[in-house]
Amino acid sequence: MKGIVFSVLKEYAGNRYGDGGREVFKKATGLTSPLATFDYPDEKVMMAIRALAELSRKKPEEVLTDFGRYFVAESPLIQKTYAVYFNSARDPKNFLLKVDDIHVMITKTLPGATPPRFEYEDRGDELVVIYRSSRKLCQVLKGVLEGIGMRYNGRPLSWREEACMLHGAKACRVIVRF
Repeated sequence: MKGIVFSVLKEYAGNRYGDGGREVFKKATGLTSPLATFDYPDEKVMMAIRALAELSRKKPEEVLTDFGRYFVAESPLIQKTYAVYFNSARDPKNFLLKVDDIHVMITKTLPGATPPRFEYEDRGDELVVIYRSSRKLCQVLKGVLEGIGMRYNGRPLSWREEACMLHGAKACRVIVRF
C-alpha cells in the first residue's frame, strides 16, 4: 500500500487519539515518518487499526469507518493533496463520480499503486457504487461515503449495502442517496 495512506493514518491516530495514538501507530507499523510514494506492507495498516481499536475500546470495523470519514472530510494532508478534485466538484455526487478517475491517475503517477476501483450506476437521486479491491476494506469505503457528505453538506451521506465482498460477493454494491 502506498505511503500516503500510512501518512494519513498516522495523522488520524494523532488527531483522534493524541500522543497515545501516535505511539500506537509507531509501535504497530514501525514507521515514524511514512513517505507518501513508498510501498509498505498492507498488513501494517490492519496492525495499526487493531491497535487503535484496542486503545479506543472500539471494534476495528468502527475505527476503519471513522478513518474513512476522516480521510475525506478532515485530513489536512488529503485536503491539500487533492484540493483540485475537491474544489472542482459541485456536490457530493459529482465528487464521488470522480473518485475512480482519481484512482486511475494515481496508478499512472505512482508505480505499483493498486487503489480500489469503482464503477457506478446512476439512478438520479441514488447512485450505486460498485467497489472492488483485493484488500476488501469495505468499512473504509462506508466512512469515505459519509465523509464526502460531511465535506460538502456538513452531514453524512446516507447509504445502504446491497452486496459485500466480506460476505462472498465479487464486489461491494452500496446504494448512496443524495
